[in-house]
Amino acid sequence: MGSDLNVKRSPIEYGKLARTLSNITDLRTISSYHFSNLRNEVQEGNVTEVPPNERTSNSSSPTVSNRCLTDVSGVVQAVAQQKIWALKMIDAAGKPPANLLGGGFKWLGDYDECLHIQRSTAIENKEWTFGPEYCMLSVLNLQAVTNILPQYTTLSIGMCLPDSCSEQDTQNLIDSILRNYTNNTFIVNKAECQEPDKTFDTRAIIVLVTISLFVFVMVVGTVYDVTMIQLPKWEKTTRQSELHAETAFVESEKTPLIHHDVTDSYSKYKPGMFGELLLPFSVYTNGAKMLNTNQPEGSLTAINGIRFISMTWVILGHAYGFILSDVDNVGSFLPKMIKRATFPAISNALVSVDTFFVLSGTLLVYIVMKELKKNGGKLNWGMFYFHRFWSYPMIGYALLLAFLCGTWIATGIMATKWNVPMSSFDGGDMTHYYEIYFRPYFRMGPYLVGMFTGYLLYKTDLKLKMNRFLNLFGWLIATVSACAVLYGVYDDVNGSRESRDVSSFYITVHRTVWGAAVGWVIFACAHGYGGYVNTVLSWKGFIPLSRLTYCAYLVHPPVIYYYLSTRRRLIHLSDIEIIYEFLGHLGLSYAAAFLASLAFEAPMMGLEKVIFKSKEHKK
Repeated sequence: MGSDLNVKRSPIEYGKLARTLSNITDLRTISSYHFSNLRNEVQEGNVTEVPPNERTSNSSSPTVSNRCLTDVSGVVQAVAQQKIWALKMIDAAGKPPANLLGGGFKWLGDYDECLHIQRSTAIENKEWTFGPEYCMLSVLNLQAVTNILPQYTTLSIGMCLPDSCSEQDTQNLIDSILRNYTNNTFIVNKAECQEPDKTFDTRAIIVLVTISLFVFVMVVGTVYDVTMIQLPKWEKTTRQSELHAETAFVESEKTPLIHHDVTDSYSKYKPGMFGELLLPFSVYTNGAKMLNTNQPEGSLTAINGIRFISMTWVILGHAYGFILSDVDNVGSFLPKMIKRATFPAISNALVSVDTFFVLSGTLLVYIVMKELKKNGGKLNWGMFYFHRFWSYPMIGYALLLAFLCGTWIATGIMATKWNVPMSSFDGGDMTHYYEIYFRPYFRMGPYLVGMFTGYLLYKTDLKLKMNRFLNLFGWLIATVSACAVLYGVYDDVNGSRESRDVSSFYITVHRTVWGAAVGWVIFACAHGYGGYVNTVLSWKGFIPLSRLTYCAYLVHPPVIYYYLSTRRRLIHLSDIEIIYEFLGHLGLSYAAAFLASLAFEAPMMGLEKVIFKSKEHKK
């Protein structure tokens, strides 16, 4: 981007561009036309042709409502009379920034100033009652500005207009002026006007009612749990403590002063069916379960750390990716970041998702095989055949290898045919990049590796003895492979584009190789060969955070988008800014995940146990 925008090559063109863009955002530009001529131009002018899928208007002749034109005329007259409210409408409009060529293509203006303008005024003894309206215009340049802006660069400009102008009115009005003023160099491609006082529609009401219902049930369930279940337990615990204290003072007697029948009088309360349906919504019990750091023997403790760190990595990648359209220096900051040797950890952060595929495949096979062994293979027919499948290792290995070869072949063929680039940052043809990314038959490699890892963990029963040199060799291979996957795109992103064959090979195998490296970490740590890596990943503090990972994955995009959509100013990217953005997104995402898990995930799991338990009793 930075190479396409070079003011030093053409300072005169840049000066003209800045002056032009500054003028078109000013409502006073309208006064340079005779208003009756403007009205004719808007109603009779033809729309300039734009690239396919770029234009949002279906009309071949733009029209503007008389009420909108009249109110805009009132603004023009008020500007000529130096009315403060009219000058504020001009002041609230977006202006070209100082760093236009550094990527400042979004000019927000002042949203709050626009909406706080007085809603009525008198001009020439006539009362004008329109209010202000904030609209965001998408402006497209149809012709490249020599050495300044590439063709079809989109500018986003905030405007403050009368609220009598609809989105279509706004688009047609400003487009007509812009086309005439810039000789068809720039056009308005789209207009979006804010409605801060918009009433809730049916969908919003349904969501609010549903959330309110869940909150109500949570309150009732918590009160029921505390008063009927927890309070008697607390009283019993207190009485037992008093009993032990009294007994300690009696040195000559071997029996307590108070008979054991006292503790027996605090019998456990048995909730009925209604109570069992309420208890899964108890915030007290669900919170205690989520914050509990105890794990049963034989658990793969390192998975907790891997899961949380991978989720942190996902949020870090999105902290960069989601904000690029709301940044005023993306054209100068991003090229500099891409040249950093460490930046592939961000630009290639998509492999963090493949870590979750490895974890899913590992846990699926490991847990199911343990359950089948525990129950003698008596689960259901699906699990029965699953058990038979793994009872013959050579058949299982052959099928896994067949699926792996199948996904490699499919990915390699299509990546070569579509000429898919190695990275989304290398400037290649991105048309089919995300087809490779989203389609499951292109992505199953890490999941298959996870299934194989889970089977090895089950067969070794976490008791494998490994030679020290073999362990070190395994860690060396895993580390080199992971670094090759992560940082292998550096040259490709920085101008030294790889050939189609090399790119296709990388796209075909890199996710599976990454999955194998993660699988080794799980395998080595589970058998006690992880050293300090296992110590860190198995830290008990990761256990509650690991439980919240799925909810955090679901809620963190709305958290980030809400933050961005409510900002009144653009972000100026820097290292310290990204650190604060990331830590804020991480903390708020996990806080929202905790609330979401208390309200939805944990209650649904509790209800599932109650329902299936009641079915078993009926049998």
